[in-house]
Amino acid sequence: SPYLLRASASGALVIAGGNQITISGIHTTYRNFEIKNSDTVRKQTPANSQNAPHLRGEGVFVQGSFNYFIGLVIHDVQDGFFVGSNGFGTQIHDCLSFNNGYLAGGVYNGHGVYVINNDLTNTLFIKETLVFNNSSLGIKNDSQNGDAVNIWHEGDASFNNGSWPQDTDRHTGLL
Repeated sequence: SPYLLRASASGALVIAGGNQITISGIHTTYRNFEIKNSDTVRKQTPANSQNAPHLRGEGVFVQGSFNYFIGLVIHDVQDGFFVGSNGFGTQIHDCLSFNNGYLAGGVYNGHGVYVINNDLTNTLFIKETLVFNNSSLGIKNDSQNGDAVNIWHEGDASFNNGSWPQDTDRHTGLL
């Protein structure tokens, strides 16, 4: 790990930053567990939308391909799932992703599921996943070159995302 833990006085606040779990391997199934960040700080000062407060980190940061995530509960992180362009063939099934995100420079950041896919051969699946109360978008499909392709959604539900500002605007549930 790039983060070092140092001895601290009894009762001192210690914050370990970074992604909660980083997946670099391939062809592995992760099933039925909870991931959360218990740090209560949700506001970044100074503003830096690429570096959440205290390096809040992604719940699951996927760099490897053909991994399966089933029945995970992810909350209070930066983005619940972040699947990068090397995460082709990933499958997310029956997961909950909620209350993710933070505020930086007056902008609400953080999504329930954020996937990047431009692989025409290997489909990225998101099925029967419930995504809600995230600070920005529920589910964001993206690609590095502007053409998110081969992403399959089936039975997903997304609601109340973008509700943190408590104004009349709501962000989309699916982009």
